[in-house]
Amino acid sequence: MRRVFQSLIATIATQNDAVVIAVGLASLILAMLWPGMPAVSAMALVALGATSVTLARFRGTPALVPVMLLHLTIYGSLYALFVGATLHAAATRSVDGLNLFAAADLAASALPMAIVTARTWGSLGLGTEPKR
Repeated sequence: MRRVFQSLIATIATQNDAVVIAVGLASLILAMLWPGMPAVSAMALVALGATSVTLARFRGTPALVPVMLLHLTIYGSLYALFVGATLHAAATRSVDGLNLFAAADLAASALPMAIVTARTWGSLGLGTEPKR
């Protein structure tokens, strides 16, 4: 019974992660159509959902460490590109620079990316106290 319950919880969590990925992708598509749409936080949502799905897929396998290191590298690089593009666009605007909407987008993206980093480090056993 316990195993069935754990399987059910894992299925629900994965479905919620798929919803997070879908919301992020839909927001990215809207950002292509409407340049004012927040793209950095949308990318952070995709990274958050993908991290949970990747952890669910590779937890307990020997491939977990290399896959999660690659995952963190790829999504960290994408996040850096999105942040850089947002800041570059703000710097090239001579009149208003970084507007409130872009600043809110950058601020809102920090929490999901912090969760991504924490989950990845946690899955690797980094940042925890050594076992005695």
